[in-house]
Amino acid sequence: MLSINQSGLGCEFIISLPSSVTTQILVGLVVVVRDQQYIIPLDIVERCLRPSWEAVSTIMDQGECIRDDEIIYPIVRLGNVYAESKDKVETGNEGILVIVNAKKKALALLVDKILGIKKVVVKQKFPRYIS
Repeated sequence: MLSINQSGLGCEFIISLPSSVTTQILVGLVVVVRDQQYIIPLDIVERCLRPSWEAVSTIMDQGECIRDDEIIYPIVRLGNVYAESKDKVETGNEGILVIVNAKKKALALLVDKILGIKKVVVKQKFPRYIS
């Protein structure tokens, strides 16, 4: 809508967005896994560490875990979770563990590199009604 009130005094622009479109700014940790970038919300990141792989244990062939500050964290290899092929892709015993805690569940995400912190705009077409 364009409204011109009086000549020489300027004009007023009013932009109306549909209520079904919402945006928010997310501050996140940018990580790299197998040449792909991901953003982890910064509010769930507790800390990052380069693990001593001697401290990593395997629990009954169900997965890996690491003990840090007397807390045991399951390790999630993001390269395996987001692998495009059906074969599991191991990241190896190098990398960085990002300790995250969301909804009272803590775990360690194995990433190749950390690029830094970035603000991104997240646009949702429909608001979330279910949390």
